[in-house]
Amino acid sequence: MGADKGPNTTGRSKAERWDRLRDAYVSGKAVWALLLLLLGSVALTTALSMRVGQAHDPLGGRFFPVMVSASLTVAALAVLLSPLVRLLLGRDPAMGEGSVASAGTGPDVDPADEPEGLLRKPLGRVAAMAAVAIAYVALLDVIGYIPATILGMAGALWVLQVRGLRALFLGPVVMSVSLYLIFTNLLFVRLP
Repeated sequence: MGADKGPNTTGRSKAERWDRLRDAYVSGKAVWALLLLLLGSVALTTALSMRVGQAHDPLGGRFFPVMVSASLTVAALAVLLSPLVRLLLGRDPAMGEGSVASAGTGPDVDPADEPEGLLRKPLGRVAAMAAVAIAYVALLDVIGYIPATILGMAGALWVLQVRGLRALFLGPVVMSVSLYLIFTNLLFVRLP
């Protein structure tokens, strides 16, 4: 196997490999990829058909909607086509990096690193992330962009089980200040 990620399927019959491909596409990931592809396509069509006034912005008012919708469409296509590409490369199409079936190749998970309480359940993590987003929006006008973004990013990282002091403090500070400078000085977008 060497540098390959995932088991090699060259020893399997062609019918068995196509069955694995079908199984990969029947999974929930393919359904979400199709929905995101549809959403991205509709958003891209809408963004391209937008009428833009005579703004003095050199990039135009369509640039960001087109960029975001095109990125969403490309990402959905990548997720949708990855099982087929894996099959064509001779790998198991139902197993990607980080999948449960290939989990034995990575480092062992320390039980002490498992989430506790509400964050243990997926719905709890979603609720906690929604609470962080609501608090971020509420704080944005009160304390300003940079402090609210630092707190929001630190809260989101905490919900995602990041516990390192450097990642919880330094990462959000660097990101929020960098984004503020990019938006205000390069893109001329005023932030609160």
